[in-house]
Amino acid sequence: MIVVAIIGILAAVALPAYQDYTIRSKVSELILATGSAKISMEECSQTTNTIANCGTVFAAGLQIGPNSKVSGSTVHANGTIKVAGSGNVSSVGTTITIMLTPSFGNGAVTWSCHVNTASQQRYSPASCR
Repeated sequence: MIVVAIIGILAAVALPAYQDYTIRSKVSELILATGSAKISMEECSQTTNTIANCGTVFAAGLQIGPNSKVSGSTVHANGTIKVAGSGNVSSVGTTITIMLTPSFGNGAVTWSCHVNTASQQRYSPASCR
């Protein structure tokens, strides 16, 4: 009886932690899906020596993905990339939006990552915390 109780307590602790882990790994796929957009922004900023208006290349039909985890994405003219995951189990498992904001200096682009709400922070990868 004691063994059953111990297993029940361990399962009660481990199951939520595992669910957070699986969602976090799916959110990482959202960030990976932005790879082509980030490379395009970096190439544009290297060519023009500024990040301004580099997001306009996406108006020509270049899209983020394709990826089953991405439910929507936008790229602003200033280079900010916004990618969203849906709450469907086949997608991310929770509704989350990640913003990747570029900054250009000394000939290089650095990216900062933000999650849409503080409650979603636990699902974000370490690079976004």
